[in-house]
Amino acid sequence: LTLAAIRLTDPRVYSPAQVDAWAARYSMQRLLDSAARGDRILVADDGYDRPEAYAVMEAGAHIDMLYTHPDHGGRGLARELLSACEA
Repeated sequence: LTLAAIRLTDPRVYSPAQVDAWAARYSMQRLLDSAARGDRILVADDGYDRPEAYAVMEAGAHIDMLYTHPDHGGRGLARELLSACEA
C-alpha cells in the first residue's frame, strides 16, 4: 500500500528523486517499531481486512504517515482517517 501510494499517486507532483527518497524510508519494521512505541495506527479496510489506507499518529498527535492505495484514492478515506486522528 505505502510503496504503491508513493510511486503511483500523481507522479507529476514529485520528482523521481523525491519519490525514491520517500520509498527508501519505508519498511514494515518502521511500522512495527511505531506500534511498539505506542503510536496509533489507524487503518481503513475494505471490509475483508484488506487495507486501503492508513495513518500513523505519534505521541503529541503528530501525524507521521497518511497513505491511500492509488486504487482507492478519491473516496475520502484520508479525510476519514484525519477525522479519526482528530477525535
